[in-house]
Amino acid sequence: MKNRLLLAKILSLLLVVLLVSCGGASKPPSEADPDADLAADDAAVDVETEADIYADLPKSDFGGYEFKILNNISNFAMTSMFSEELNGEPINDAIYNRNALVEQDLNIEIIEQMQEYYEVTATMQKLISAGDPVYDAFWNESKFQTPFAVEGQLVPIEQLTNIAIGKPWWYSKANDSLSIGGNKHILVGDLHLMFKESFWMTGFNKSVIDANSLADPYELVDSGKWTLDAMHDLMVAVTADIDGDGKITADDMMGVSLHGGGGLPFMIGTGVRLSGKDDNDLPTVNVTSEAFYSRYGAAAEKIFADKDLVCLEGRTANTNKYNNGFHGVFFSGHTLFYVEPIGSLKKLRDMDAEFGVVPFPKYDEAQQEYSSLIASFSACMAVPVTNTDLDRTGIILENLCARSYEGLRQAYSDVTLDFKYIRDEESAKMLQLIFDTGAFELTSVFGWGGVADTVSDYLSKGNPNIASSIEKKMSKIESEMAKTVEALAG
Repeated sequence: MKNRLLLAKILSLLLVVLLVSCGGASKPPSEADPDADLAADDAAVDVETEADIYADLPKSDFGGYEFKILNNISNFAMTSMFSEELNGEPINDAIYNRNALVEQDLNIEIIEQMQEYYEVTATMQKLISAGDPVYDAFWNESKFQTPFAVEGQLVPIEQLTNIAIGKPWWYSKANDSLSIGGNKHILVGDLHLMFKESFWMTGFNKSVIDANSLADPYELVDSGKWTLDAMHDLMVAVTADIDGDGKITADDMMGVSLHGGGGLPFMIGTGVRLSGKDDNDLPTVNVTSEAFYSRYGAAAEKIFADKDLVCLEGRTANTNKYNNGFHGVFFSGHTLFYVEPIGSLKKLRDMDAEFGVVPFPKYDEAQQEYSSLIASFSACMAVPVTNTDLDRTGIILENLCARSYEGLRQAYSDVTLDFKYIRDEESAKMLQLIFDTGAFELTSVFGWGGVADTVSDYLSKGNPNIASSIEKKMSKIESEMAKTVEALAG
Protein backbone atom coordinates (compact mmCIF):
# COMPACT_ATOMS: atom_id res chain seq x y z
CA MET A 1 0.00 0.00 0.00
CA LYS A 2 2.81 2.45 0.86
CA ASN A 3 4.50 1.83 -2.50
CA ARG A 4 1.22 2.42 -4.31
CA LEU A 5 0.64 5.69 -2.43
CA LEU A 6 4.17 6.87 -3.14
CA LEU A 7 3.73 6.17 -6.82
CA ALA A 8 0.39 7.99 -6.78
CA LYS A 9 2.04 11.09 -5.33
CA ILE A 10 4.77 11.00 -7.98
CA LEU A 11 2.18 10.63 -10.76
CA SER A 12 0.13 13.49 -9.33
CA LEU A 13 3.22 15.76 -9.30
CA LEU A 14 4.02 14.80 -12.89
CA LEU A 15 0.47 15.65 -13.91
CA VAL A 16 0.77 19.09 -12.31
CA VAL A 17 4.07 19.71 -14.11
CA LEU A 18 2.51 18.72 -17.43
CA LEU A 19 -0.48 21.00 -16.93
CA VAL A 20 1.75 23.91 -15.95
CA SER A 21 3.95 23.30 -18.98
CA CYS A 22 0.93 23.20 -21.29
CA GLY A 23 -0.50 26.34 -19.75
CA GLY A 24 2.73 28.34 -19.82
CA ALA A 25 3.64 31.16 -22.20
CA SER A 26 3.97 30.08 -25.79
CA LYS A 27 6.58 31.24 -28.23
CA PRO A 28 5.56 33.99 -30.67
CA PRO A 29 4.41 32.62 -34.02
CA SER A 30 6.74 32.65 -36.96
CA GLU A 31 6.01 35.22 -39.66
CA ALA A 32 6.08 32.32 -42.13
CA ASP A 33 3.33 30.54 -40.18
CA PRO A 34 0.24 32.79 -40.01
CA ASP A 35 -1.85 29.93 -38.56
CA ALA A 36 0.41 29.47 -35.53
CA ASP A 37 -1.78 31.66 -33.30
CA LEU A 38 -4.85 29.64 -34.24
CA ALA A 39 -3.05 26.36 -33.65
CA ALA A 40 -1.88 27.56 -30.23
CA ASP A 41 -5.43 28.60 -29.35
CA ASP A 42 -6.76 25.19 -30.40
CA ALA A 43 -4.13 23.43 -28.31
CA ALA A 44 -5.06 25.54 -25.29
CA VAL A 45 -8.73 24.68 -25.77
CA ASP A 46 -7.87 20.98 -25.99
CA VAL A 47 -5.91 21.12 -22.73
CA GLU A 48 -8.63 23.09 -21.00
CA THR A 49 -11.37 20.76 -22.24
CA GLU A 50 -9.46 17.68 -21.14
CA ALA A 51 -8.82 19.19 -17.72
CA ASP A 52 -12.44 20.33 -17.34
CA ILE A 53 -13.94 16.84 -17.65
CA TYR A 54 -12.12 15.86 -14.45
CA ALA A 55 -12.77 19.13 -12.61
CA ASP A 56 -15.97 17.93 -10.96
CA LEU A 57 -14.81 14.45 -9.98
CA PRO A 58 -16.29 13.81 -6.51
CA LYS A 59 -13.71 13.68 -3.72
CA SER A 60 -13.68 12.50 -0.13
CA ASP A 61 -11.44 10.98 2.54
CA PHE A 62 -12.67 7.51 3.45
CA GLY A 63 -10.10 6.88 6.17
CA GLY A 64 -8.45 3.80 4.65
CA TYR A 65 -11.73 2.05 3.78
CA GLU A 66 -11.32 -1.35 2.10
CA PHE A 67 -13.35 -1.19 -1.11
CA LYS A 68 -14.11 -4.82 -1.94
CA ILE A 69 -15.15 -6.02 -5.38
CA LEU A 70 -16.04 -9.49 -6.65
CA ASN A 71 -14.95 -10.01 -10.24
CA ASN A 72 -15.40 -12.71 -12.84
CA ILE A 73 -12.79 -14.79 -14.65
CA SER A 74 -13.09 -15.25 -18.41
CA ASN A 75 -11.67 -17.86 -20.77
CA PHE A 76 -11.15 -15.33 -23.57
CA ALA A 77 -11.16 -11.82 -22.11
CA MET A 78 -9.11 -9.64 -19.79
CA THR A 79 -11.14 -9.02 -16.63
CA SER A 80 -8.85 -8.20 -13.70
CA MET A 81 -9.19 -4.76 -12.12
CA PHE A 82 -6.14 -5.12 -9.90
CA SER A 83 -2.39 -5.55 -10.31
CA GLU A 84 0.17 -6.19 -7.60
CA GLU A 85 3.05 -4.23 -9.09
CA LEU A 86 4.43 -2.49 -12.16
CA ASN A 87 5.93 -4.93 -14.65
CA GLY A 88 6.25 -2.99 -17.91
CA GLU A 89 3.10 -4.45 -19.47
CA PRO A 90 0.94 -1.48 -20.62
CA ILE A 91 -2.41 -2.77 -19.35
CA ASN A 92 -1.05 -4.09 -16.07
CA ASP A 93 0.74 -0.80 -15.41
CA ALA A 94 -2.29 1.30 -16.41
CA ILE A 95 -4.45 -0.63 -13.94
CA TYR A 96 -1.80 -0.31 -11.22
CA ASN A 97 -1.42 3.43 -11.76
CA ARG A 98 -5.17 3.99 -11.89
CA ASN A 99 -5.75 2.16 -8.63
CA ALA A 100 -2.83 3.90 -6.96
CA LEU A 101 -4.19 7.33 -7.86
CA VAL A 102 -7.71 6.54 -6.69
CA GLU A 103 -6.44 4.97 -3.47
CA GLN A 104 -4.37 8.08 -2.82
CA ASP A 105 -7.10 10.56 -3.74
CA LEU A 106 -9.84 8.89 -1.69
CA ASN A 107 -7.76 7.24 1.05
CA ILE A 108 -9.04 3.74 0.33
CA GLU A 109 -7.62 0.30 -0.40
CA ILE A 110 -9.00 -1.65 -3.35
CA ILE A 111 -9.42 -5.38 -2.75
CA GLU A 112 -10.41 -7.70 -5.59
CA GLN A 113 -11.68 -11.27 -5.34
CA MET A 114 -11.73 -13.28 -8.59
CA GLN A 115 -14.12 -16.19 -9.24
CA GLU A 116 -15.53 -18.11 -12.19
CA TYR A 117 -18.78 -16.69 -13.53
CA TYR A 118 -20.93 -19.39 -11.95
CA GLU A 119 -19.16 -18.91 -8.62
CA VAL A 120 -19.80 -15.16 -8.70
CA THR A 121 -23.51 -15.81 -9.16
CA ALA A 122 -23.63 -18.40 -6.38
CA THR A 123 -21.58 -16.24 -3.99
CA MET A 124 -23.71 -13.13 -4.50
CA GLN A 125 -26.98 -15.04 -4.22
CA LYS A 126 -25.86 -16.40 -0.88
CA LEU A 127 -24.57 -13.07 0.45
CA ILE A 128 -27.58 -11.04 -0.66
CA SER A 129 -30.00 -13.59 0.78
CA ALA A 130 -28.15 -13.40 4.10
CA GLY A 131 -28.02 -9.58 4.01
CA ASP A 132 -24.23 -9.76 4.20
CA PRO A 133 -22.50 -6.61 2.81
CA VAL A 134 -19.15 -8.21 1.97
CA TYR A 135 -18.76 -6.67 -1.50
CA ASP A 136 -19.40 -3.07 -2.46
CA ALA A 137 -19.83 -3.96 -6.14
CA PHE A 138 -19.51 -7.01 -8.34
CA TRP A 139 -18.95 -7.82 -12.01
CA ASN A 140 -20.21 -10.70 -14.09
CA GLU A 141 -21.55 -11.42 -17.58
CA SER A 142 -24.64 -9.34 -18.28
CA LYS A 143 -26.90 -12.35 -18.78
CA PHE A 144 -26.02 -13.50 -15.24
CA GLN A 145 -26.50 -10.02 -13.74
CA THR A 146 -30.00 -9.39 -15.06
CA PRO A 147 -31.69 -12.09 -12.92
CA PHE A 148 -30.42 -10.23 -9.83
CA ALA A 149 -32.07 -7.07 -11.18
CA VAL A 150 -35.38 -8.79 -11.88
CA GLU A 151 -35.41 -10.21 -8.36
CA GLY A 152 -34.89 -6.75 -6.85
CA GLN A 153 -31.40 -7.55 -5.56
CA LEU A 154 -29.53 -4.69 -7.27
CA VAL A 155 -29.40 -0.98 -6.51
CA PRO A 156 -30.74 1.10 -9.44
CA ILE A 157 -27.83 3.01 -10.99
CA GLU A 158 -29.81 6.25 -10.62
CA GLN A 159 -29.45 5.94 -6.84
CA LEU A 160 -25.67 6.17 -7.21
CA THR A 161 -25.90 9.95 -7.48
CA ASN A 162 -22.13 10.46 -7.62
CA ILE A 163 -21.85 8.57 -10.91
CA ALA A 164 -21.92 11.01 -13.84
CA ILE A 165 -23.25 8.62 -16.44
CA GLY A 166 -22.98 11.25 -19.16
CA LYS A 167 -19.18 11.40 -18.93
CA PRO A 168 -17.18 9.80 -21.74
CA TRP A 169 -15.78 7.05 -19.51
CA TRP A 170 -19.30 5.59 -19.25
CA TYR A 171 -20.46 4.42 -22.68
CA SER A 172 -23.85 6.11 -23.08
CA LYS A 173 -25.03 4.18 -26.16
CA ALA A 174 -24.27 0.82 -24.57
CA ASN A 175 -25.72 1.79 -21.19
CA ASP A 176 -28.87 3.27 -22.72
CA SER A 177 -29.44 -0.01 -24.55
CA LEU A 178 -29.59 -1.75 -21.14
CA SER A 179 -32.20 0.53 -19.61
CA ILE A 180 -35.86 -0.39 -19.20
CA GLY A 181 -38.40 2.30 -18.49
CA GLY A 182 -35.54 4.74 -17.92
CA ASN A 183 -34.05 2.57 -15.20
CA LYS A 184 -30.61 0.99 -15.29
CA HIS A 185 -29.43 -1.74 -12.93
CA ILE A 186 -26.15 -2.76 -14.57
CA LEU A 187 -23.49 -0.53 -16.08
CA VAL A 188 -20.43 -0.65 -18.34
CA GLY A 189 -17.46 1.69 -18.69
CA ASP A 190 -13.70 1.99 -19.08
CA LEU A 191 -12.99 0.55 -15.63
CA HIS A 192 -13.53 -3.09 -16.74
CA LEU A 193 -11.92 -4.41 -19.91
CA MET A 194 -14.17 -7.41 -20.60
CA PHE A 195 -16.78 -4.93 -21.83
CA LYS A 196 -14.56 -3.94 -24.77
CA GLU A 197 -13.39 -7.48 -25.32
CA SER A 198 -17.01 -8.49 -25.97
CA PHE A 199 -17.77 -6.34 -29.02
CA TRP A 200 -18.27 -8.54 -32.07
CA MET A 201 -16.06 -7.69 -35.04
CA THR A 202 -15.21 -8.99 -38.51
CA GLY A 203 -11.53 -9.71 -39.05
CA PHE A 204 -10.10 -10.15 -42.54
CA ASN A 205 -6.88 -11.40 -44.08
CA LYS A 206 -5.38 -8.39 -45.85
CA SER A 207 -2.78 -10.54 -47.56
CA VAL A 208 -5.53 -12.54 -49.28
CA ILE A 209 -7.25 -9.31 -50.36
CA ASP A 210 -4.02 -7.99 -51.88
CA ALA A 211 -3.03 -11.29 -53.51
CA ASN A 212 -6.37 -11.47 -55.32
CA SER A 213 -6.62 -7.73 -56.11
CA LEU A 214 -9.97 -7.51 -54.34
CA ALA A 215 -11.82 -4.48 -52.98
CA ASP A 216 -10.30 -3.19 -49.74
CA PRO A 217 -12.80 -3.66 -46.85
CA TYR A 218 -11.46 -0.48 -45.22
CA GLU A 219 -12.36 1.55 -48.30
CA LEU A 220 -15.74 -0.15 -48.52
CA VAL A 221 -16.50 0.83 -44.92
CA ASP A 222 -15.38 4.42 -45.43
CA SER A 223 -17.48 4.81 -48.57
CA GLY A 224 -20.59 3.29 -46.97
CA LYS A 225 -20.47 0.35 -49.39
CA TRP A 226 -19.60 -2.33 -46.83
CA THR A 227 -22.82 -4.36 -47.21
CA LEU A 228 -23.96 -7.99 -47.18
CA ASP A 229 -23.60 -8.02 -50.96
CA ALA A 230 -20.05 -6.68 -50.78
CA MET A 231 -19.00 -9.28 -48.23
CA HIS A 232 -20.71 -12.03 -50.23
CA ASP A 233 -18.81 -11.07 -53.38
CA LEU A 234 -15.48 -11.19 -51.56
CA MET A 235 -16.29 -14.57 -50.01
CA VAL A 236 -17.20 -16.03 -53.41
CA ALA A 237 -14.08 -14.58 -55.01
CA VAL A 238 -11.68 -16.40 -52.67
CA THR A 239 -13.43 -19.75 -52.12
CA ALA A 240 -11.57 -22.52 -53.94
CA ASP A 241 -10.87 -26.27 -53.83
CA ILE A 242 -7.17 -25.91 -53.09
CA ASP A 243 -6.37 -29.60 -52.72
CA GLY A 244 -8.40 -30.59 -55.78
CA ASP A 245 -10.37 -33.36 -54.09
CA GLY A 246 -13.69 -32.12 -55.46
CA LYS A 247 -15.06 -30.80 -52.17
CA ILE A 248 -14.58 -27.75 -49.96
CA THR A 249 -13.23 -28.37 -46.46
CA ALA A 250 -11.21 -26.43 -43.91
CA ASP A 251 -8.10 -27.51 -45.84
CA ASP A 252 -9.21 -25.42 -48.81
CA MET A 253 -10.03 -21.70 -49.07
CA MET A 254 -13.35 -20.47 -47.73
CA GLY A 255 -15.09 -17.14 -47.17
CA VAL A 256 -15.55 -16.89 -43.40
CA SER A 257 -14.68 -18.80 -40.24
CA LEU A 258 -16.96 -18.72 -37.17
CA HIS A 259 -19.05 -20.67 -34.66
CA GLY A 260 -22.83 -20.80 -34.25
CA GLY A 261 -22.96 -17.69 -32.08
CA GLY A 262 -21.73 -15.62 -35.00
CA GLY A 263 -25.15 -15.42 -36.61
CA LEU A 264 -26.64 -12.81 -34.26
CA PRO A 265 -24.06 -10.07 -34.86
CA PHE A 266 -24.75 -10.29 -38.60
CA MET A 267 -28.44 -9.73 -37.86
CA ILE A 268 -27.63 -6.72 -35.69
CA GLY A 269 -25.27 -5.42 -38.36
CA THR A 270 -28.19 -5.04 -40.78
CA GLY A 271 -29.60 -2.28 -38.60
CA VAL A 272 -32.57 -4.11 -37.10
CA ARG A 273 -32.69 -5.62 -33.64
CA LEU A 274 -34.74 -8.43 -32.20
CA SER A 275 -36.11 -5.98 -29.65
CA GLY A 276 -36.72 -2.25 -29.81
CA LYS A 277 -37.80 0.53 -27.45
CA ASP A 278 -40.96 2.63 -27.45
CA ASP A 279 -41.24 6.29 -26.45
CA ASN A 280 -41.29 5.30 -22.78
CA ASP A 281 -38.07 3.28 -23.08
CA LEU A 282 -40.03 0.05 -22.75
CA PRO A 283 -38.96 -2.96 -24.83
CA THR A 284 -40.86 -4.11 -27.89
CA VAL A 285 -40.54 -7.33 -29.90
CA ASN A 286 -39.32 -6.91 -33.49
CA VAL A 287 -38.95 -10.54 -34.59
CA THR A 288 -42.26 -10.59 -36.46
CA SER A 289 -41.73 -7.34 -38.35
CA GLU A 290 -41.28 -7.11 -42.10
CA ALA A 291 -37.91 -5.40 -41.62
CA PHE A 292 -36.68 -8.27 -39.46
CA TYR A 293 -37.64 -10.98 -41.94
CA SER A 294 -36.25 -9.12 -44.96
CA ARG A 295 -32.90 -8.58 -43.27
CA TYR A 296 -32.78 -12.07 -41.82
CA GLY A 297 -33.46 -13.50 -45.27
CA ALA A 298 -30.74 -11.37 -46.84
CA ALA A 299 -28.12 -12.37 -44.26
CA ALA A 300 -29.08 -16.05 -44.55
CA GLU A 301 -28.83 -15.97 -48.34
CA LYS A 302 -25.77 -13.76 -48.80
CA ILE A 303 -23.52 -15.02 -45.99
CA PHE A 304 -24.61 -18.47 -44.85
CA ALA A 305 -26.72 -20.31 -47.46
CA ASP A 306 -23.77 -21.60 -49.49
CA LYS A 307 -22.04 -23.97 -47.05
CA ASP A 308 -18.90 -24.00 -49.20
CA LEU A 309 -18.36 -20.35 -48.25
CA VAL A 310 -18.59 -20.85 -44.49
CA CYS A 311 -16.25 -22.71 -42.16
CA LEU A 312 -18.65 -23.38 -39.30
CA GLU A 313 -17.36 -24.95 -36.10
CA GLY A 314 -18.88 -28.41 -35.67
CA ARG A 315 -20.01 -28.70 -39.30
CA THR A 316 -17.18 -28.06 -41.76
CA ALA A 317 -14.97 -31.08 -42.41
CA ASN A 318 -11.37 -30.99 -41.12
CA THR A 319 -11.88 -27.94 -38.89
CA ASN A 320 -10.75 -29.92 -35.84
CA LYS A 321 -7.36 -30.54 -37.46
CA TYR A 322 -6.37 -26.96 -36.69
CA ASN A 323 -5.26 -25.56 -33.35
CA ASN A 324 -8.27 -23.86 -31.72
CA GLY A 325 -10.59 -25.16 -34.44
CA PHE A 326 -12.17 -22.47 -36.60
CA HIS A 327 -9.79 -19.87 -35.09
CA GLY A 328 -6.88 -21.92 -36.41
CA VAL A 329 -8.47 -22.22 -39.83
CA PHE A 330 -8.35 -18.43 -40.22
CA PHE A 331 -4.95 -18.23 -38.52
CA SER A 332 -3.58 -20.67 -41.10
CA GLY A 333 -4.88 -18.62 -44.01
CA HIS A 334 -7.78 -20.85 -45.07
CA THR A 335 -10.55 -18.23 -44.78
CA LEU A 336 -10.78 -14.58 -45.78
CA PHE A 337 -12.97 -13.46 -42.87
CA TYR A 338 -13.06 -14.25 -39.16
CA VAL A 339 -16.08 -13.50 -36.96
CA GLU A 340 -15.47 -13.25 -33.21
CA PRO A 341 -15.52 -10.86 -30.26
CA ILE A 342 -12.53 -8.50 -30.10
CA GLY A 343 -11.04 -10.41 -27.16
CA SER A 344 -10.34 -13.36 -29.44
CA LEU A 345 -7.80 -11.32 -31.39
CA LYS A 346 -5.25 -12.56 -28.85
CA LYS A 347 -5.43 -15.94 -30.57
CA LEU A 348 -4.05 -14.33 -33.74
CA ARG A 349 -1.09 -12.53 -32.20
CA ASP A 350 1.51 -14.59 -34.07
CA MET A 351 -0.39 -14.94 -37.33
CA ASP A 352 1.98 -14.83 -40.30
CA ALA A 353 -0.27 -12.73 -42.51
CA GLU A 354 -1.44 -9.15 -42.55
CA PHE A 355 -4.99 -8.75 -41.29
CA GLY A 356 -7.44 -6.04 -40.32
CA VAL A 357 -10.69 -5.40 -38.46
CA VAL A 358 -13.98 -3.93 -39.70
CA PRO A 359 -17.57 -3.74 -38.36
CA PHE A 360 -20.29 -6.06 -39.59
CA PRO A 361 -21.71 -5.26 -43.02
CA LYS A 362 -24.84 -3.17 -43.47
CA TYR A 363 -28.03 -4.49 -45.07
CA ASP A 364 -27.59 -2.15 -48.04
CA GLU A 365 -26.04 1.21 -48.87
CA ALA A 366 -29.23 3.03 -47.84
CA GLN A 367 -28.64 1.99 -44.20
CA GLN A 368 -27.34 5.12 -42.50
CA GLU A 369 -25.02 3.66 -39.86
CA TYR A 370 -23.04 0.55 -39.09
CA SER A 371 -24.33 -1.37 -36.09
CA SER A 372 -22.27 -3.48 -33.70
CA LEU A 373 -23.35 -6.06 -31.14
CA ILE A 374 -21.99 -6.24 -27.61
CA ALA A 375 -22.22 -9.87 -26.58
CA SER A 376 -24.39 -10.87 -23.60
CA PHE A 377 -21.28 -12.38 -22.03
CA SER A 378 -19.84 -8.89 -21.59
CA ALA A 379 -19.12 -8.18 -17.92
CA CYS A 380 -21.32 -5.51 -16.33
CA MET A 381 -21.07 -3.76 -12.98
CA ALA A 382 -23.76 -4.19 -10.34
CA VAL A 383 -24.20 -2.89 -6.80
CA PRO A 384 -26.00 -5.29 -4.44
CA VAL A 385 -28.84 -4.06 -2.21
CA THR A 386 -26.68 -5.09 0.75
CA ASN A 387 -24.39 -2.11 0.06
CA THR A 388 -24.34 0.09 3.16
CA ASP A 389 -23.05 3.39 1.70
CA LEU A 390 -24.18 4.33 -1.82
CA ASP A 391 -22.56 7.78 -1.70
CA ARG A 392 -19.15 6.28 -0.98
CA THR A 393 -19.58 3.56 -3.58
CA GLY A 394 -20.62 6.05 -6.26
CA ILE A 395 -17.62 8.30 -5.57
CA ILE A 396 -15.17 5.40 -5.75
CA LEU A 397 -16.64 3.90 -8.92
CA GLU A 398 -16.76 7.30 -10.62
CA ASN A 399 -13.10 7.95 -9.84
CA LEU A 400 -12.06 4.45 -10.96
CA CYS A 401 -13.84 4.83 -14.27
CA ALA A 402 -12.58 8.38 -14.87
CA ARG A 403 -8.97 7.41 -14.18
CA SER A 404 -9.40 4.43 -16.52
CA TYR A 405 -10.31 6.88 -19.28
CA GLU A 406 -7.01 8.67 -18.68
CA GLY A 407 -4.68 5.74 -19.28
CA LEU A 408 -6.31 2.32 -19.41
CA ARG A 409 -8.43 3.11 -22.48
CA GLN A 410 -5.35 3.98 -24.55
CA ALA A 411 -3.32 1.09 -23.18
CA TYR A 412 -6.09 -1.34 -24.16
CA SER A 413 -6.33 0.07 -27.68
CA ASP A 414 -2.55 -0.06 -28.11
CA VAL A 415 -2.27 -3.65 -26.90
CA THR A 416 -5.30 -4.83 -28.89
CA LEU A 417 -3.71 -3.53 -32.07
CA ASP A 418 -0.15 -4.48 -31.15
CA PHE A 419 0.08 -7.47 -33.46
CA LYS A 420 2.72 -8.62 -35.84
CA TYR A 421 0.83 -7.24 -38.85
CA ILE A 422 -1.97 -5.00 -37.63
CA ARG A 423 -0.12 -1.78 -36.82
CA ASP A 424 -2.12 0.53 -39.06
CA GLU A 425 -4.26 3.60 -38.60
CA GLU A 426 -7.20 2.03 -40.42
CA SER A 427 -7.54 -0.75 -37.83
CA ALA A 428 -7.47 1.75 -34.97
CA LYS A 429 -10.17 3.81 -36.68
CA MET A 430 -12.31 0.74 -37.35
CA LEU A 431 -11.94 -0.45 -33.78
CA GLN A 432 -13.22 2.89 -32.55
CA LEU A 433 -16.10 2.73 -35.04
CA ILE A 434 -17.10 -0.64 -33.60
CA PHE A 435 -16.98 0.77 -30.06
CA ASP A 436 -18.99 3.84 -31.06
CA THR A 437 -21.76 1.84 -32.73
CA GLY A 438 -22.04 -0.96 -30.16
CA ALA A 439 -25.14 -1.75 -28.14
CA PHE A 440 -26.57 -4.72 -26.26
CA GLU A 441 -29.47 -6.82 -27.54
CA LEU A 442 -32.04 -7.10 -24.76
CA THR A 443 -33.48 -10.44 -25.92
CA SER A 444 -30.00 -11.87 -25.49
CA VAL A 445 -29.15 -10.11 -22.21
CA PHE A 446 -32.43 -11.11 -20.55
CA GLY A 447 -32.84 -14.38 -22.46
CA TRP A 448 -36.51 -13.76 -23.32
CA GLY A 449 -37.86 -17.00 -24.80
CA GLY A 450 -34.44 -18.06 -26.03
CA VAL A 451 -35.19 -16.21 -29.26
CA ALA A 452 -31.73 -14.67 -29.63
CA ASP A 453 -30.07 -18.09 -29.55
CA THR A 454 -32.61 -19.43 -32.05
CA VAL A 455 -31.99 -16.58 -34.49
CA SER A 456 -28.23 -16.95 -34.20
CA ASP A 457 -28.32 -20.72 -34.64
CA TYR A 458 -30.73 -20.70 -37.60
CA LEU A 459 -28.89 -17.86 -39.32
CA SER A 460 -25.41 -19.35 -38.94
CA LYS A 461 -26.71 -22.50 -40.66
CA GLY A 462 -28.31 -20.51 -43.47
CA ASN A 463 -31.78 -21.77 -42.55
CA PRO A 464 -34.40 -19.42 -44.08
CA ASN A 465 -37.34 -21.11 -42.38
CA ILE A 466 -37.34 -19.35 -39.04
CA ALA A 467 -40.86 -17.88 -39.00
CA SER A 468 -42.58 -20.98 -37.57
CA SER A 469 -40.00 -21.35 -34.79
CA ILE A 470 -40.41 -17.71 -33.77
CA GLU A 471 -44.18 -18.03 -33.84
CA LYS A 472 -43.98 -20.93 -31.38
CA LYS A 473 -41.83 -18.85 -29.05
CA MET A 474 -43.85 -15.61 -29.10
CA SER A 475 -45.99 -16.38 -26.07
CA LYS A 476 -42.95 -17.19 -23.95
CA ILE A 477 -41.00 -14.20 -25.27
CA GLU A 478 -43.81 -11.80 -24.42
CA SER A 479 -44.55 -13.26 -20.99
CA GLU A 480 -40.88 -13.22 -19.92
CA MET A 481 -40.44 -9.69 -21.26
CA ALA A 482 -43.56 -8.56 -19.38
CA LYS A 483 -42.15 -10.00 -16.13
CA THR A 484 -38.93 -8.06 -16.66
CA VAL A 485 -40.76 -4.82 -17.41
CA GLU A 486 -42.94 -5.21 -14.33
CA ALA A 487 -39.87 -5.74 -12.15
CA LEU A 488 -37.64 -3.02 -13.55
CA ALA A 489 -39.85 -0.28 -14.96
CA GLY A 490 -42.23 0.07 -12.02
